[in-house]
Amino acid sequence: MWKFVVLIVLWEVVFHFTLKDRLLNYSLLNMPKVKPTQPLVMKLLAELGDKGGLGMVVLLCNHFRTNKEAFTAMIAFALTSAFNTTEKMLRQEPRPYFLTEVAPLNCKDIEYGNPSGHAMVVTAVYLTISSYVRGVLPKMLVIFVCLIVSLNRFYMGVHSYDQLLHGFVLGSLCSGVYTSYGF
Repeated sequence: MWKFVVLIVLWEVVFHFTLKDRLLNYSLLNMPKVKPTQPLVMKLLAELGDKGGLGMVVLLCNHFRTNKEAFTAMIAFALTSAFNTTEKMLRQEPRPYFLTEVAPLNCKDIEYGNPSGHAMVVTAVYLTISSYVRGVLPKMLVIFVCLIVSLNRFYMGVHSYDQLLHGFVLGSLCSGVYTSYGF
């Protein structure tokens, strides 16, 4: 367990001093001008990372996997969500639409933006579930879905690249804890 704590602290230091400002500036320069309507595909991708979509994934996991695996997925969902909220409250970094004239698509969030909750929780839950699946192709598909859901948040104008990368890495580390120590 201490190895993951060291990795999280190391990531936080490296991220803060090397990547954060560069990625934020790049994001603000390249933030897409958001259209007034949201395509159905973008809505579906956003739902895959929202509480309802993740809840459905965990319920399906309960139906198709063993009780221990389903319980680990539920713990991953709950603990990562709590960790994400704590991290946002500690950092208190605004979402990009507070820094630019970009209007986000269908966003009611006025909370802080770093790390991205969608990127962090989707990565933690989906990678935890994928650790129980055999084969390389399903695991690659899960990583692809995690990346697409995360990049969708940038397209929608609610997160910058630094917030997405931070959420993705922290979610991956959380998944490592859950799969290594299984609940």
